[in-house]
Amino acid sequence: ALLPWPERVHNGYRVLQEYFCFPESFFFFHLRGAMSLPDDFPLSHFTLRLHFCDPLPGEVKLDNRSLRLYCTPAVNLFMHSAEPIRPDGRALQYPLLASRRRPDAYDIFRVASVSSHTQAPEEASGKGKNRQIWPEFESFDHQTEFSGQRKVVYWQHRTKTSLLHRGTEHTVAFIHADGNPPDPSLTENEVVTAELVCTNRMLPEQLHPGDVCVAVGKNPAVASFSNVTCPTRSLYPVTDDDRLWSLISCMNLNYLSLLEREALIEILRTFDLPGIHHPQLARLSREKLDAIERMETKPVDRLFKGVPIRGLATTLWINPAPFVSEGEVYLLGAVLSQFFALYASTGSYHYLQIINTESQKSWEWQNSGQHPLM
Repeated sequence: ALLPWPERVHNGYRVLQEYFCFPESFFFFHLRGAMSLPDDFPLSHFTLRLHFCDPLPGEVKLDNRSLRLYCTPAVNLFMHSAEPIRPDGRALQYPLLASRRRPDAYDIFRVASVSSHTQAPEEASGKGKNRQIWPEFESFDHQTEFSGQRKVVYWQHRTKTSLLHRGTEHTVAFIHADGNPPDPSLTENEVVTAELVCTNRMLPEQLHPGDVCVAVGKNPAVASFSNVTCPTRSLYPVTDDDRLWSLISCMNLNYLSLLEREALIEILRTFDLPGIHHPQLARLSREKLDAIERMETKPVDRLFKGVPIRGLATTLWINPAPFVSEGEVYLLGAVLSQFFALYASTGSYHYLQIINTESQKSWEWQNSGQHPLM
């Protein structure tokens, strides 16, 4: 996976989101079964020939640029300090800005931490000596306090759709554990700063292949590098209430509920963020999901170290017509196999089979499971 993910959210949904948002990140393969070469191999290069069992589609043209070595996905995320905030108690929430001078060059992906320095009223400038780390409201760091005697103040990151520019506006609120604002005396002498995980907003969309080639930061690269593809489009979170309820409903489904065709299609559609932003992509995605014609799941047993282990076997019948090639069908199966594997319980496993309804060709992912078999 590429993007940071909340620890309290199931990793299976992370795979689905990145499949829809960054399908190119799955275009990698490992070469297995090749004979290893000795360190003192006398030649400086060799030829690797790949033989395909089926003819490639007519529109697929392979050349020297189709396969690249030493490639890895890169994400436009970096740490950045927010503009200081003075929570004087006059507002319920305060603007959270990455940069006042260059608002078009920064956007907030996540708030990593919030801290403050106490500033005496007579100080015109400068930081105080007492540094305080503020706990997050949506965390497990809440302290037990009596109602009416609350002293601990939490921060809460809030977003809403911007009316001035594309994307979202960010604010931070300071509240007690019950959601009520604190007494101004608890925050009015504090100068609050936040450590942010930021992006460069829309600027990466202006880059072309080869433009990302300059090392920055404290540790310069030891080898030259450049991007071989264009950066993907920025996709902002959807704040529509119906979408949020669909997301919550999907996360409440248990493992067995996911093994029904309608539930699986609804989950995939919920995490199709590009389809939400672009109607044309939504139509193509809908056709591909509707191509899942049938889904069957049954319990199966297999021997593991002489002991029978119970697992589940799922078979999907997919019509390949909406897909560009069989490779897209295979990629969907590989992602679903990983998704089901992350849901497999301890001491169990999941077996997935996908059948092409036109050619009756099938692909299998066996012994899939993320937990140890007991």
